[in-house]
Amino acid sequence: MAMIEFGDLPCPYGARFTSATFPELRRRYVDTGKLRFESLDLPLPFHPYAVPAAIAARHAGEQGRF
Repeated sequence: MAMIEFGDLPCPYGARFTSATFPELRRRYVDTGKLRFESLDLPLPFHPYAVPAAIAARHAGEQGRF
């Protein structure tokens, strides 16, 4: 089973998910192999730094620094 998150890095709701919800989701389901979690970029046009943040995050990931 897989869960796909479409995220916008500057979004405060995404930050809340990352800090409050994802650790438990990861512990219970991802780390146990019950769930595969994927994150895709969905930069929202009303966040002026969303696209540059998504680009920077992808480049950091390619360098093993995300």
